[in-house]
Amino acid sequence: MEKVLLSLGKFKFFIGKNAYSEIRRRISFEWNALQRISRRPQQMFVGVSTETISLSGESYQEAVGGDPTALYDELKEMGLKGEAYVLVDSEGNNLGLWGISDVECTGMSLDENGTPRHLQFSLGLFFYE
Repeated sequence: MEKVLLSLGKFKFFIGKNAYSEIRRRISFEWNALQRISRRPQQMFVGVSTETISLSGESYQEAVGGDPTALYDELKEMGLKGEAYVLVDSEGNNLGLWGISDVECTGMSLDENGTPRHLQFSLGLFFYE
C-alpha cells in the first residue's frame, strides 16, 4: 500500500508516484505604526495575514503508469472550481480548508508523441479557514 504524504480534498500525494520533494510554509503578521509626538512610532500588532504552503516535486511516466501531466490537469481543474479543500497530513491531522492559488508544471524528456516522461511541478495553497 502506498504511503500518502498529503491529501487535498480527493487529490493525494503518494511517495514514489507524485510526491513532492519540497514543502514551504509561510505566515505573515500585520503591524501598524501608531504615530506619537516627539517620539518614534509605536508598533501595534493588528493580526495575522495570509498563511501559505508551496509544494514542489517531480513525477515520472514510469512511476505513474501514464502521462504525468495528468497531475497538472487534475490540480488545475480543482483550482478552476474556486473552492477550498480539506488538507490532511500523513498522520491524519486535519490542517483546515485551503484554496489553490497556482499550479505550474514543466514537462521534460518528451517521448515520440510529445508527451513528457518527466514532470516538475509546483502548487501554491492559501489558508481559507
